[in-house]
Amino acid sequence: MTNDTGYRGRVLLVEDEPDVRSYVARLLRENGWRTTAVEDVESAEPVLADHDVLLCDIMLPGQDGISFTRDLRARTDSVRWMPVILLTARAASDDIVAGLGAGADDYITKPFEEPELVARVATHTELALMRQIVIDEAQGKAEHLERALASNRTIGTAIGILMSQQRVTSDAAFALLREHSQNSNRRLREIAEDVVLTGALPE
Repeated sequence: MTNDTGYRGRVLLVEDEPDVRSYVARLLRENGWRTTAVEDVESAEPVLADHDVLLCDIMLPGQDGISFTRDLRARTDSVRWMPVILLTARAASDDIVAGLGAGADDYITKPFEEPELVARVATHTELALMRQIVIDEAQGKAEHLERALASNRTIGTAIGILMSQQRVTSDAAFALLREHSQNSNRRLREIAEDVVLTGALPE
């Protein structure tokens, strides 16, 4: 079911563990997101396009979260640009690399702190809205559109890395990126690319 109270954005949660699914859905709804919670990819497909952000567990019955993300990025309709946050109970680097390599924007390791999950979903909800603005304003300009969407994804990933590394809010992480951009006279996207590649702000 979807809760429309205090609208902040639309999140599709795919999680097969009933207790975790109920807990995360409640947390998101309490923080203002319209949230649809389903147990597998098959159930997610019919409602996918009605949401802004996909929050998906990696280990699922049937198609797993990494494969679902890869399929999503290969599509030709607008859902291919939907931000994807993967949930994983394993913090092994191979799992993280596989998820990001499939096109995920971010990942959260279980168990997680509630403020971290809320902050990361908030960041990617905002980026989803930014992407939609770009789409609306750049119709017919596919090359510029692709570059802008890729840039937003890079910035969002960098924000998630800084939030996790430095234990700061999404606003504070974005402020750090902007500060380094201004101090180095480099574009924000370039600083974000450095963070994604190295896992830290450039010296």
